[in-house]
Amino acid sequence: MKNSMIALLVLVAAAATAQTNNRFTAKPVWVDEFNYTGLPDTRSWSYDTGGHG
Repeated sequence: MKNSMIALLVLVAAAATAQTNNRFTAKPVWVDEFNYTGLPDTRSWSYDTGGHG
């Protein structure tokens, strides 16, 4: 029981470390901050119409 508990803790710690490292290495492919006035840039955005909403 003691060995299985230690193994579980090691696995949880390894998984948490892997998730933390991936969070900082991922980079967005495309970003639009909308830090301007006016309508969105039509080269990047379009309108979906219909669908009742």
